[in-house]
Amino acid sequence: MTSFLTHRHRTKKARTRSRSSLAKFMVYAFLTLLLLTLVWTLCIHKSITMNSNDNANANNSESAFLTSFISPSTASTASTSSSSSVTIKSTNTRPKSISRSLITNNQLFQTVLKRDHGKGWEILRNDGIVTNTGITESNPYGYKCRWSEFQSTSGNTAQMCVHDFFDFVSSSINRKKRWNDCDVLPKLWNATKTKSKTTTTATTTTAGTGDNNIDGDDDDDDDDDGLYVEIGANIGSCVMEMLLSTNANIIAFEPHPRNLFHLRSTISKLHPSLQNRVLIVPTALGGASATSKIYSAKNNMGNSVVGRVIKDYETQEIRESEQHEISIERLDSILDVDAFASSSSSSSHTHAHHNSSIRLMKMDAQGFECHVLDGMGRVIPQHIQSLHFEFARKWLQGQECLDLLPRVRGIGFDIYRDSRKIESDTLDLEVVELLGKRRK
Repeated sequence: MTSFLTHRHRTKKARTRSRSSLAKFMVYAFLTLLLLTLVWTLCIHKSITMNSNDNANANNSESAFLTSFISPSTASTASTSSSSSVTIKSTNTRPKSISRSLITNNQLFQTVLKRDHGKGWEILRNDGIVTNTGITESNPYGYKCRWSEFQSTSGNTAQMCVHDFFDFVSSSINRKKRWNDCDVLPKLWNATKTKSKTTTTATTTTAGTGDNNIDGDDDDDDDDDGLYVEIGANIGSCVMEMLLSTNANIIAFEPHPRNLFHLRSTISKLHPSLQNRVLIVPTALGGASATSKIYSAKNNMGNSVVGRVIKDYETQEIRESEQHEISIERLDSILDVDAFASSSSSSSHTHAHHNSSIRLMKMDAQGFECHVLDGMGRVIPQHIQSLHFEFARKWLQGQECLDLLPRVRGIGFDIYRDSRKIESDTLDLEVVELLGKRRK
């Protein structure tokens, strides 16, 4: 009996010790888990803090890089800014505002571009994603491409996004692979080339693949050929002619959303070396910063008129679906007049990027040309070597611009039709292409 009681007592003590050990283990496990949770929380907090600091440093570094890229003397000031854009003061205190994300690495564009955005508009990169229906971004209206082969006068080819309905320019490209009005532009461009330089043209490109290549490097040779500025680019037939037939750096202005969609789709499908030579500015040009409505004619998106309805013929339909609010800007508010002034004041150019002259400008603004000239200011016209423009009586009259010819002469040009100099202040012709040559 005593032995039995002793055994039960020992068993009870063993069970008590076992329960005590289990309780201690659970307490230790709980404390260990709590400690690990605390350590993990501290690590996460430190990681977030480090990432925030890295992002801030990266933003400051990017700001400093962009500032020094455009104006090295102001790099240290801009690197301390935390705003969404970099504002740089030039030598005459006029600000230059460029988006933090570089829209192009073309240094000539970076030199002459004063700003890349405004109220209701922004310059976008040319490397958007393109599908069979066109560029996938910035297409709120559901526009679609019809892809057609474009062949320049030099024989180079590329795929072009044209309208998927009957349109005069698009139909011409479908049938003849180009728009004939643009054929003269490479000749005019080469005629402005300085005697010390030899003509360089693009080599053969491959149709439909986007693997377009140009001869030589992507930087110095291209930038050496100066600027071609097109005002009223439509879907880009003349942009493509100049891009494939010359080494021009092209700044194209086009305000209509549908035309912009087709132009951007075409450029975004090209090889990066070609994309880098084009800057698309999605605004109209005029004499003041403003907004207006643009009206487009059925079967002719080229007849897109700012602020007025002007038809090709009396019964032509002006489609309500193609009426849009657009932005208007002065040219001298987008291009930096200091870049042109400093280019002319330098006795010699040690680098091609400093050659900021506009060798050729094409202006087809559907009667809005006088307003465009008003917005150029005093400096920019002095640095345009040749001005190709249209005299279209009905459209000029509708925009109160029948004095276009004396205005063009007033900014320093002699006017020619073919090789004949035009002396009169008006013409009896309804529509004619003219050329302004910088007066010596």
